[in-house]
Amino acid sequence: MTTKKPIFIIKFDNSNPTEEERAKAICDLILCLMKLSAKQEAKKFKTKKEQKEYEQNFSNFVSKALCDTSFDDKKQ
Repeated sequence: MTTKKPIFIIKFDNSNPTEEERAKAICDLILCLMKLSAKQEAKKFKTKKEQKEYEQNFSNFVSKALCDTSFDDKKQ
């Protein structure tokens, strides 16, 4: 496994996206990366049930954290 950090670039096809659309695209990318991370971490558990439970709990936590962060940003 490499220690280099990946670089992600989000491009919008010949459009002028709103700030909300940009934020949604970035949140979707973060959510996708978090799910991939959870799947990798879940492999450490021995049973499929434990793996699935870990992935579900992690995904729920990340989703809630992203929603809370988005809400807090709008209040400012």
